[in-house]
Amino acid sequence: LLGSLPVSRGRITIGGRDTRALRPRELANLIAYIPQYHAPVFAYTVLDAAEHPDLVEQYDLHQAPTLVVPEADGAHLYVGVPEIHGYIRQTARH
Repeated sequence: LLGSLPVSRGRITIGGRDTRALRPRELANLIAYIPQYHAPVFAYTVLDAAEHPDLVEQYDLHQAPTLVVPEADGAHLYVGVPEIHGYIRQTARH
């Protein structure tokens, strides 16, 4: 499902849709992955990186991590530190 191994035969579908035909963002909206073990790549939180753009550059965090915010009609994905930082700024104003 995550694409780390190619499908050798058959197909995987979610809601009748072949997962190979889905864009990564579409697939991310349909599934979630929670690893059994996690070893942090660096000792900073997403909020640290959001407050220090140099960390975003140093660790190339433009496309990861992803914040999923539940909403009344589903969920909204914020991909990468710049989008997450924008969400934090937006919610801080309210």
